[in-house]
Amino acid sequence: DGEGDLVAEPVEGSLDYINDVWGQFLSYRENNDVEGKSYQETIDDFLAESDLPQESKQLINLVEGILEIEYTSDSKNIDASEVEFFPEGQTSSLYYLSTPGLGYGNQAAKFAEPFADKIKLNAKVVQVDSSAGGNTSPYIEYIDQGVPTRVQAKTVMVTASLGALKNGIIEFLPELPDYKQEVIDNMSFGILNKVMMHWDDEESMVWPEDKYWFLVITPDDESSGKWTSFFNPSALQGIPSLTAWAAGDDARDEELRSDEEIMETVMTNLRSMFPDVREPDSFVITRWGDVDTIAGGYTSPMPGRDMADDIENLSRSLGRLYWAGEATAVAAWGSAGGSWNTGGIQARAIVERLEDIE
Repeated sequence: DGEGDLVAEPVEGSLDYINDVWGQFLSYRENNDVEGKSYQETIDDFLAESDLPQESKQLINLVEGILEIEYTSDSKNIDASEVEFFPEGQTSSLYYLSTPGLGYGNQAAKFAEPFADKIKLNAKVVQVDSSAGGNTSPYIEYIDQGVPTRVQAKTVMVTASLGALKNGIIEFLPELPDYKQEVIDNMSFGILNKVMMHWDDEESMVWPEDKYWFLVITPDDESSGKWTSFFNPSALQGIPSLTAWAAGDDARDEELRSDEEIMETVMTNLRSMFPDVREPDSFVITRWGDVDTIAGGYTSPMPGRDMADDIENLSRSLGRLYWAGEATAVAAWGSAGGSWNTGGIQARAIVERLEDIE
């Protein structure tokens, strides 16, 4: 019941139950005008008109929380007309891993090898100065180990997260044009946090190793999205492991709590399913909202806005300034793959520009 008491055994066929209850909402979404409405508003309207029992209503809230995890945004900032979430036939046993040794980080490191001596890691860019105008190369100011440095560049590719741009941690001279600043200010940019837990011995794994997801239906709306979804990578990592998730406003609220308070909630929800699970031997809690160079997760369609127009305006170059990152990806916003591809697109545009200059 979300309070630490086991009220029911896991039920085979639970996916059919989810598809049945969530399917009723999807039918409501399809048969009603949701243009410009958020998922939160649409779900609230559906629940107000439905005669579902309380447990089914809480299941709807649970899936709403999973939607927020998928898009890292609170449901009030996800456009119900643009996003179709969890249609029948999609399963909750999906997991996302790259081939060992071939993830984006390793690929980037390989590409960077020839230029390793020119790359400044952990150096924070604080200003991009194009105020000279015309065809003049911009200046970049960055801080490396507390020391400010100013360099001139033929071109600049801005790959800062939309969250960092919203926070204004990079000063642009002159100020960005109104159309681009408006997009930065008003596009949706959410947050996703995790609690990654590990146990040292096999006997600690009291959950099914072959199930990838465990979901808790809590008794009230307030707790339905807070650490109620658990991913089980134990078979993939070779040791008992679980990851709890929180997104949107819940994730931001949880960042204000201590590690001990967060773990108390996580373990309460976990023990509501598996009463014998003990405290993990190690855990890591992310707080991406507190990292000013990232400040959240990634973008999603904001109700009442045109996502395609926003992406076009954000990605439009300004003189020798080029823009890349997941929020500029036309087909795959909100993903590492989309971000990677935009870097390639803009890099080719820069090469062409430099060939023209030289």
